[in-house]
Amino acid sequence: MKYQHFMRYFFPLFFYLVFIFFLSSLSLPPQENYKLGNKISFIDNYEHIIEYFLLSFLFFRAINHANFRLKKNPFFYAIFFAILYGIIDEIHQMFVPLRGFDIYDLLANIIGSSFIVVFKVFKRD
Repeated sequence: MKYQHFMRYFFPLFFYLVFIFFLSSLSLPPQENYKLGNKISFIDNYEHIIEYFLLSFLFFRAINHANFRLKKNPFFYAIFFAILYGIIDEIHQMFVPLRGFDIYDLLANIIGSSFIVVFKVFKRD
């Protein structure tokens, strides 16, 4: 039963964390051509918002089905851990060739992570 519980709630989270890390490790991501000169395309920011919304949802889902104290406020911890991972991800990109820390990506990560609050508004107790 514990194995099924882990595979259902925690494995998707760990898999997605590794997937984000892998994408961040690519020197030339496919979306790099969206940035033209000084103009920053917002398509990349939308991708970050969706990516980190999904991450905060997976954190929420894992925390909500865990057997430890974080269950008292799973929305807060889901947002906190997703934002923390977003910060770590942007710092990691500083060490990847042709990549770097981007404050706009970080802001998009924070916005996307915070969208999980929508579930709290519609959650029925």
